[in-house]
Amino acid sequence: MTRRRSHHRTATSTAAVVALLLVPATACGEEQGAGSGDPTSVTTPAATEARAAVVAGASPVLDLPAPPIDGMPVFVGNHGDDLVVVGGTEFTGSGMERPSDDVAVLDAGTFSWRSYPRPPFDHPTGYLVAAVTGDSVVLSGFSCQLGTKTFDSSGPDCALGPRQTARLDLGTGRWTGLENPPPPAAPNGPPGPVDADLFATSTGVLAALPSARVAVPVPQRAWSFLPNGSEQWVPVDAPPFEKLLGACRAGGAVSVVTVDVTHDGTTWSPKDNSGWGSGERYAHLRAATWQDETRTWSAPTQPLVGGRGVPRLGVSCTATSTVAFTSGQGLPGAAPAADPADVGVFVAAHGGATWVRQAAGPPPVFDAGVSLMAGTLPTYSLPPVAVLWNLAGTDGVAYDLGTGATTAWPTPPSEIQHPVDASILGRPVVVPRREPSLAAVVLGP
Repeated sequence: MTRRRSHHRTATSTAAVVALLLVPATACGEEQGAGSGDPTSVTTPAATEARAAVVAGASPVLDLPAPPIDGMPVFVGNHGDDLVVVGGTEFTGSGMERPSDDVAVLDAGTFSWRSYPRPPFDHPTGYLVAAVTGDSVVLSGFSCQLGTKTFDSSGPDCALGPRQTARLDLGTGRWTGLENPPPPAAPNGPPGPVDADLFATSTGVLAALPSARVAVPVPQRAWSFLPNGSEQWVPVDAPPFEKLLGACRAGGAVSVVTVDVTHDGTTWSPKDNSGWGSGERYAHLRAATWQDETRTWSAPTQPLVGGRGVPRLGVSCTATSTVAFTSGQGLPGAAPAADPADVGVFVAAHGGATWVRQAAGPPPVFDAGVSLMAGTLPTYSLPPVAVLWNLAGTDGVAYDLGTGATTAWPTPPSEIQHPVDASILGRPVVVPRREPSLAAVVLGP
């Protein structure tokens, strides 16, 4: 469910990385812009025909004008109606990645791209995460020293140094160096993950940083909050679960879920967000929502799905609710669900305790195909439509919370690099595994 992670965010760190995690790359409060003249510039012409095609829904999947960045974006979000992309990666001849820290904004009115200066770091950012909140973009990741020893064959083609964090003012084009969000205390032990996450809320940015070491008692992530306009991260409590399966976001709302897993139908334990197997069954799905006003988590919902479990499920978010899809039939070889009452579409209002079964016509069916990865929970949502993304390459499911209608959600032919919490002119945006590197998906008229 967590922003389905592409391969450049799943490697583990080295001891050298661990020792440097807390060192900021830029002094807190230091501002830097693009130099003399206008800090931003329009770098592509208006694309009126492309805009008209998106408005009209001319085809199920529509290419957007390619952003003026190197390679594919790592982060895609919204600033009002406009589309923001951050990151960019290019591949070397050996298939390794080199990050670029580019920032660009697609004007929803003209479909022209506007470029921004790169952050004032000595090196680009590896394992970049970002969030758009208010009129700013917050960016964080590891200093990526190109031309040095590669730290992992599945990660960026560089050696990772200290974490670096900065904020870009989208109005002035100026960057402000920030302290890094705090990670958990790290006891001795082997290196741990480099994965981190930033979630935009209505009033700031919520950060979740993993421990620098594997051998860490639960909870394994440190959570903190950066209010808009502030330069200080404030520690906050972790979600009320022993182990998180993942998190989803939509419209400034952040929801986290946990689910139990079993192979024999009797011994249940919290499921982690790793591989999925055809013999697994899932039960006791619970959700909690970030409460921006109090900077705390809501009490968890009641468990969804009884102790006999279901072989297939997916979770998405809207701005007001968490949506769960459960299926009676899962991956090849999985036994069907034992209780028909556990199968269907269920909605829990953010902050609420109860799952409400929704009418669905026809009932959503998500084809697992032959890929075990089809079990990965989705992260994309667009109110009032919740989207269940199918990694098997077949159509996913779009479920309209207002009408109960389900329709096929077309997957771009080249497959999806990752779904994002962003839209343009009311259309969901995805990052396909091809150029140009952005596409809009038409869900309805």
